[in-house]
Amino acid sequence: MPFPFSDIRQFIADAEKEGSLQVVKGADPQLEIGAVTEMAAAKPDPPLLLFDEIIGFTPGFRIATDLFNTQARTARVLGLNESLRGIDLVRAWKQRIAQITPIKPKEVSKGPILENVMDGNNVDIAKFPAPKWGHLDGGNFLGTGCSVILKHPDSGWINVGTYRVMTIGKKSEVSINIASGKHGDIIRKLYWEREMNCPIVICLGQEPSFFVSGGHFLTAAGESVFDFTGGLQGRPMEYIKGEKTGLPIPSTAEIAIEGELVPIEQKSVMDGPFGEWPGYITPAKKVPIVEIKRIYYRNNPIILGSPPLKPPLPEVLAVNVVTSAALWREIEQHMPEVKGVWCANEGGTGGVPGFFVVVSIKQRYPGHAKQAAMAAVACRAGAYAGRYVVVVDDDIDPSNLSDVVWSISTRCDPLTGIDVIKGTWDSPVDPLLDPEKAEAGDFTTNRAIINSCKPFHKLSSFPPVIKVTTEMRKKILEKYPEIFKEQDKESKNRG
Repeated sequence: MPFPFSDIRQFIADAEKEGSLQVVKGADPQLEIGAVTEMAAAKPDPPLLLFDEIIGFTPGFRIATDLFNTQARTARVLGLNESLRGIDLVRAWKQRIAQITPIKPKEVSKGPILENVMDGNNVDIAKFPAPKWGHLDGGNFLGTGCSVILKHPDSGWINVGTYRVMTIGKKSEVSINIASGKHGDIIRKLYWEREMNCPIVICLGQEPSFFVSGGHFLTAAGESVFDFTGGLQGRPMEYIKGEKTGLPIPSTAEIAIEGELVPIEQKSVMDGPFGEWPGYITPAKKVPIVEIKRIYYRNNPIILGSPPLKPPLPEVLAVNVVTSAALWREIEQHMPEVKGVWCANEGGTGGVPGFFVVVSIKQRYPGHAKQAAMAAVACRAGAYAGRYVVVVDDDIDPSNLSDVVWSISTRCDPLTGIDVIKGTWDSPVDPLLDPEKAEAGDFTTNRAIINSCKPFHKLSSFPPVIKVTTEMRKKILEKYPEIFKEQDKESKNRG
């Protein structure tokens, strides 16, 4: 079955077809777009928003937000059954990525991205709407849902990540904020160490599965997001080769900025403050400049806006599902019987698992639960910017935080069940990060692992749980379908 869409426009058209698209006309990019995005996302079934006729900009130059803010649309972007929810959606995605055979991308000489080109003195980034998303933000951010493309100078590996991009009042320059230790940070420094500018492409609206694949631990160093996305879609991704950088640019991207990332010692600005994924405003920091050499864009381009919003949100985001599956896949490489992983929306997520991760296991040996927690803290997908890892038994649904809190309350002895690991990798946006530490480049924190599994040596003697048996549940559902219609539907969806 062919993948349902090859660009962001088809994804938006699907939302319109199902009645979940909301077109917003006449919004002011100074705060109104951000306010509408945040307020709509707080609704139980948030619509996909498409802003047009933005004040101060050419009609047709649009911004789309809240794309993946429902589990149904998350399933759609991943090519999964749209009835799946919670841990079942994570499980289905984990199984899906295990079956993907990467497909090499295909270079083409034409594509929608070439419909318009700004070059040389004609470059003008101010032509595109860059919102001031929140009232405490220190600038206008063009890139919040962008895909940033870089090339390793030695191996030739093409890295794709998501890093925020701010306009700085110049037609041919923007700033970019890449956290220390990220692949993009490692790559740019390799160029800078050789006294070279780093070639860069910033895509501001792209096929959704490419965007999701690029920012959420689905590929490791040396693995290609282009190849992975091709395997997911079942066809080669088509790209054009950037004339100024030689980097691949998705042929159906909406806007692509091609340029050079200048060493921070030579040219820099203060980025922010900015509202980040933990739900707090982060202070301004010095960041490097991208000198723009060329801009490609489609007719009536659509910028993907994905500003971080204060958690929790009423719906699970695509980032929760994708990062949960990536973390699950890594943990089970080191131990048996991992039954589920959930990166809780309530703990904030922004291309990372966030501050609250739950791992479900079926205990097989003493120390199994702590091993699972340590694996979650240490593996690549879970190492960055975490606070709590909770390990639960396999009778607990990790995506049901009521279940998780009950498990902690009744199975975790605070004296023996909680450990603190010091000096772990932290994010610059952590609200608990000491400013003096950050100024000194010390981006480390402490993490708690909470073992809320039944004590292994008491598994057979631990008090049984109050629960209707499977047989009785089936009998009642059959006898009283009018009472339990919704529960029966959910049970069938869980399969």
